[in-house]
Amino acid sequence: MERDHHCVVGLFGERVSPAPWTEVADEEGPGKKVCPSSRHRPPGKQCDEYPFASTWQGASTGGGQFSWRMINATQNEDGGRALKNFYGYNRIIEKGKFLVWIK
Repeated sequence: MERDHHCVVGLFGERVSPAPWTEVADEEGPGKKVCPSSRHRPPGKQCDEYPFASTWQGASTGGGQFSWRMINATQNEDGGRALKNFYGYNRIIEKGKFLVWIK
């Protein structure tokens, strides 16, 4: 599958730093815009969006600049737990800013 790196916010090595992202305190429902239950999910896959649904830059609140992909369900769940731990460990609160670089 090809990837369009021109629209990936925070791509490692970009010359321009992305604007800091901000966390959304209430995640109930943001992913439904991108990953509704009607979207076909192959066995062992989950629909995931980027930027993260838990940020104000996610599909639900980010103004339409997002991507989605079916990914390995276990890796998606592990990534979600890691992101939640990142928020807690770094004390990211509602509207707290942080940067993401993809390497």
